[in-house]
Amino acid sequence: MSNFGIAPTLVIPLPERIQLSAQLKRAIKCLTSGNQLEALNALAQAEATAQTCGATPIQIHRMKGTAFLRGGHFEGARKEWAQWLELDSENFAPGCNLGYVLFRQEKWEAAQACYITLLERFSGEDQSGKKIPDSVERLIRLRLLICTLKFAQMSKAEAIHGEVPLS
Repeated sequence: MSNFGIAPTLVIPLPERIQLSAQLKRAIKCLTSGNQLEALNALAQAEATAQTCGATPIQIHRMKGTAFLRGGHFEGARKEWAQWLELDSENFAPGCNLGYVLFRQEKWEAAQACYITLLERFSGEDQSGKKIPDSVERLIRLRLLICTLKFAQMSKAEAIHGEVPLS
């Protein structure tokens, strides 16, 4: 059973875990079918269930962002993960997720800025020993390169033709 972004340290009793999983699956199904209102209702119910189990706001934003992403609703995921990042700026995971969703939305300049910030803050070990795993850092650097190239391509097209290329 998926934990939908809830931290593994949070122990959720089985009945609530089943209920939470069903609520999140319903939200994802509603998101993929375009029923935004019903999806938001299911997410609100899942949030209430998670709160009764002791989930923190950070865990709830993480869970909702994951549900939005799985449902193909990138803007909802972006908003949830931006709030997660505000609450948990000492963790690289919300920045990675936010960069990913900006990348998927083809918001090249914003994704580029997010990835640069991540690498500046978490590349190499700091005093606390927090570091992005090497495989994740390589992926971030690759996405940063793509963002830089795409943004440069858009800027050049705008300067030459006064228009933005479609792809």
